[in-house]
This record gives sequence, structure tokens and C-alpha cells, in this order.
Amino acid sequence: WTTTINTKRKSPVSGKRITIASAEELKNLMADHQALVVDVREPLEYQSGHIPGAINIPLRTISRNLSKIPSDRPVILYCSTGYRSSMGVMTLHLLKYANVKGFPPSLSGWQQAGGTIDPRFLQRSPKP
Repeated sequence: WTTTINTKRKSPVSGKRITIASAEELKNLMADHQALVVDVREPLEYQSGHIPGAINIPLRTISRNLSKIPSDRPVILYCSTGYRSSMGVMTLHLLKYANVKGFPPSLSGWQQAGGTIDPRFLQRSPKP
């Protein structure tokens, strides 16, 4: 079996492209448009390392955290494999957030492209 990520996915609601295909495109959006990057993984996953500047809104809580998601600037969702971020994008599009896209290359694609991971929340071992 071969799994292929369709990086040209379009929203069934708006008909617009709903994915960011590369880490370079994500970096440009973060710099040029002040995009909000949202990590939809669970808090412990987020704490183990995340894209710098990303906030954490776990997928299971997204509908309770709509006040944290702006509708007037780009919002990019990512997770560890692309599954949860695609579910979040679809959910938000159904709630009329046309500014939301997913990043299917996910955290591993970000790292493979040379992107740094924010370690500030990494748990450190106690010193002996």
C-alpha cells in the first residue's frame, strides 16, 4: 500500500485550496501575513516540541476555543501526521472559517525541511 497526501485539497464549503504544501510556503505565510499557527495535538505532544510561535488547541477542544481562532488573518493547523489537522480544517470550514488551512507535511515535514522546533517546554531531567 502506498499513502499519498493530496496537497491540493479543496474545501467542500468554499472550493478554495485548504492546504499548505511545503515548509517554505508555511514560513512565508508566517512572515508575510502574520499567520496564526495552531498545533492541534494533545498538550503533552505540544510540550515535547512544536513549530516556533504555534499555539496549542487540541483538536478535541477546538469547538470550545473558537475565540482563540481569528477570522481576519490566515490560520494554519498542523499535527503529527496530518489527520487531526485535516479534521480541524474541515470542522472550522463548516463553521465558516474560510481563512483556515492545514499543513499536511506536519511536524516531521517541518523538521525534514530544516525548520526548528521550539524546545522551551521540553521537560528536563533533574540534575543529579
